[in-house]
This record gives sequence, C-alpha cells and structure tokens, in this order.
Amino acid sequence: MEHGDSLGNKGIISSGDVQWMTAGNGIIHQEMPKGDENGKMYGFQLEDGEEITAFTEEHGVRFLLISGRPIGGPVAWYGPIVMNTQEELRVAFE
Repeated sequence: MEHGDSLGNKGIISSGDVQWMTAGNGIIHQEMPKGDENGKMYGFQLEDGEEITAFTEEHGVRFLLISGRPIGGPVAWYGPIVMNTQEELRVAFE
C-alpha cells in the first residue's frame, strides 16, 4: 500500500511491514491500497466484539495482532478525509 501526507512524507507498506503513524494537526494523510497482482489484500480491522478464525491444513499461520483502546474522541469525516471536527475538515479542504 502506498501512503503519503501533505508534508511530502511518503512510503510503501509491503508484505510483512507494519505502519506506525502518529496523528498531526493540519496534516492530510492518504493511503492508496492496491493489493497484489490479483487484487488480493491481506489487511483488516476488527471492530469491538468481532473475531477472526484462521484454519490451515498444511502450513502454520503467522499474523501480527495490534490492539488498542478507543480514545473516545470526536470523529468528523468527508470522503477519504477524517478529522476531529467539521472546522478541521473545512480547513483541510481549503
């Protein structure tokens, strides 16, 4: 997945990679998922109470689980942009 922000930072997240991102004030971030040559992607997000079960017949299973508690902050979004307030969205689109 390619990703970048409005400050010119950019990179590619490849198979086996992990992205750690800290939110900034007034910075627009974008991610452009592409998948493999067949369009298959290997990432997912579980909401509270959801679960996933992995079955395998021949090979072991490797996965990375990252967990955190919701911060409970306000969320405002429009299209692909997510901010904390409608005012922040207005400024981002200007």
